[in-house]
Amino acid sequence: MKNFKIVLLFMKLRLRSMLLYPTGLVLDIVREYVNIGIWLFVALFIKSVSLSVQQTFTNYVGYVFIGVLIFQNADKLIKQPFLSLSKAFWEKRLEIYDTSPFGMWGLVIGEFLFTFIFNGLIQLSILLLLANFVKLPFISLRAVLIFTVDYLVFIIGIFGLSLISASTFFTLEVKQGREPVSWTVGTLVRLFSGVYYPITLFPIYLRWIGKVFPHYYILRIARSLLGLSTTVNYGSTFIILLTFAVVLLILGIYAFKKSILIAEKRSGMSVLV
Repeated sequence: MKNFKIVLLFMKLRLRSMLLYPTGLVLDIVREYVNIGIWLFVALFIKSVSLSVQQTFTNYVGYVFIGVLIFQNADKLIKQPFLSLSKAFWEKRLEIYDTSPFGMWGLVIGEFLFTFIFNGLIQLSILLLLANFVKLPFISLRAVLIFTVDYLVFIIGIFGLSLISASTFFTLEVKQGREPVSWTVGTLVRLFSGVYYPITLFPIYLRWIGKVFPHYYILRIARSLLGLSTTVNYGSTFIILLTFAVVLLILGIYAFKKSILIAEKRSGMSVLV
């Protein structure tokens, strides 16, 4: 119960900070809409000039829209714990958080959950606003429930990846700039996991790359439920997502715990001036 209150405290602090500086809040929302808008423009252009795209896809714009929507949210969540640590480090708050047994965990979990809720609401508003424009069909309540459960399991795996990403802040001494985990995952997922195009376009020996990330499976489920791709076996795909979630969460917890121990030995919690 005490740990839960610590997580809630960090979520409240993030909300208070956001409300104190509403310009940043507005820019975050605008940025999400602009990013989606750019990819919609690209998809519309490709569809209009490519005969093969018109023949292959019944709704290429919707296909890309769903891919970008899910990828952007996951990408932001993977980066969030690292960014939270970085900000606390340079503001000289990290040492204080480390004095509490759950301080560091409260920081990364609280800010991850806040970002999940806040960014999720933005993505949901984009989906509801543009669903008709990209010609997405109405789906049944059963389909909504299937996707919701699968997506929450997917997010657990993303949290595991975010902890691995955050661990590099201490283990690799990446105190500024971009850390390697989120950059590597983001690049490979965009290229090989079917965000913008199906992986069947690649030779067979390259298709396995996209399948080593949970993004590939949640994208298949979402598009299948919306009729944007071939039907998938939801039961077996759920089991794959669940396996990713368990493995990545265990690896993430281990990596982050190990990184904290390394930082405490190296005095890596404070800014040296």
